Amino acid sequence: MIQQVAGTDADMQAAKVSRLAAVDPFVQQFLTDSRPVVRWSGAGDAFDSVLNNPGPMSASDVGALKAANDVAARVKDGRLQEDDAWDALKELEGSVASQKARGAFSQARQAIDNNMVNPKPVLDALQTIKNGPLGVIGSNGAKLGELIDSINGAANIRGKVGTDMLDAVRQEASKMLGNSNSQGVLAYGPARDSIVSAIERVAPGYRNYLATYAKASEPINTMEAVGGLLDPSAPGSLNAAGDPQLALARVKLLLR
Repeated sequence: MIQQVAGTDADMQAAKVSRLAAVDPFVQQFLTDSRPVVRWSGAGDAFDSVLNNPGPMSASDVGALKAANDVAARVKDGRLQEDDAWDALKELEGSVASQKARGAFSQARQAIDNNMVNPKPVLDALQTIKNGPLGVIGSNGAKLGELIDSINGAANIRGKVGTDMLDAVRQEASKMLGNSNSQGVLAYGPARDSIVSAIERVAPGYRNYLATYAKASEPINTMEAVGGLLDPSAPGSLNAAGDPQLALARVKLLLR
């Protein structure tokens, strides 16, 4: 019975594939990689698309698109900071006249801004938690301050950060606050909800995504935990004679 619950390697792989399939649509829409190299690659694709088929376009517009494509390439390989590149792109965009060239710049901006949002709701939530009962427990205040600084430090020239970073901050805050002592237990739930609600405002459906991920993780967590019971090297798994033992109390506690 216990072995059946623990499952096989194939069962574990199937559960992970199922979880990925359940959450991937939301991830692809809202939690894509927000690093400049990824987003500016999309900008380069937009310029390439038009340059590979320019049609009737002035030499001036073609030159501006080539220059813009070079700007995107320099961001991708680390030769140019994103903030400086954004200013250069604005100047080049102002010099084009054709609808096709303007459309390329519009698509490039969309790629550059993909899932980049104003983090103020999350910053406000973290600051409120930092100033509340959880903020005075242990080193919570200092760590929350570090999370706030990390968001501010990652913001681009327009004050935007990626939703994937906000999700990572939520995970770090949950690990930290979830380990608070009994004084912070009652405050943890509302604190976590305030962070999730803040991200939900910039990534609609985020709360449902977390619930879906948690539900799809249940069989994975169960198999991992029960597999730990069957691991002969795990503490308490062997009796004095060196034989495997599965205390009923341990099993019941685990399944709960």
